Amino acid sequence: MSAIKQIISTCYFESAKRLRHCSRNKKHLISKNEKCFVVKEQMNKKSYCMECALIILNKAKQDINELYDQCD
Repeated sequence: MSAIKQIISTCYFESAKRLRHCSRNKKHLISKNEKCFVVKEQMNKKSYCMECALIILNKAKQDINELYDQCD
C-alpha cells in the first residue's frame, strides 16, 4: 500500500529566538521567547503571531470542511 499524500505544508509552533515581524501583518511584533506559528514554503520560513495564526488556521479549517462536503 502506498503512503498517504501529505497535502498540508510543513507548519509548526515554536518560541521565537529573537524579535520577529508577523508575515501577515508587519505591524504585529513577535517578541523573543513568544510562541509563534511557522510555515515552511520551499526554502523560506514565514512566522506569524498567534492572532494571525488563529485566522490562518480557521481559514484552513473552513477549506478542509468544504472539501469534506464535496465528498458526498
